[in-house]
Amino acid sequence: MTGLKRSFTVVSLPRQATLYAAFASDDGLVVNQHFGSATGFVVYGVNDSGHWLVQAAQFDRLAECSAESKLADKLQLLSSCSVLFCRACGSAAQQRLDEKAIRVIRVAERSKILSLLQELTDELKEGEPNWLELCGVKYV
Repeated sequence: MTGLKRSFTVVSLPRQATLYAAFASDDGLVVNQHFGSATGFVVYGVNDSGHWLVQAAQFDRLAECSAESKLADKLQLLSSCSVLFCRACGSAAQQRLDEKAIRVIRVAERSKILSLLQELTDELKEGEPNWLELCGVKYV
């Protein structure tokens, strides 16, 4: 049984993203989930002029499918992302994300997604942040 319960993707994107950022969230408003047990993610495109929703996904609870199946589905969902914001991330999952060049940023409980997106946009306006180079992001 797959861990992905439902997903939607915006088909016509408004502009080109410099990077894609994912957020572990059950409501799409705040970061409030551990990566491994997250039941929801939102993915945004970000560039130096703004940010926009690209995808949202909901996963079954861990007990309803195998942990490996759920991890594989989450990695597939995040495959285009350079950064993941979450509450926490286990070492095995961290290693798999590192292999995919997805930087994990742990944030405080209930950090507002729109505030984090604005911070990313502001960093891109100022030039390429050093941590983005580590993710393989090329600033255009």
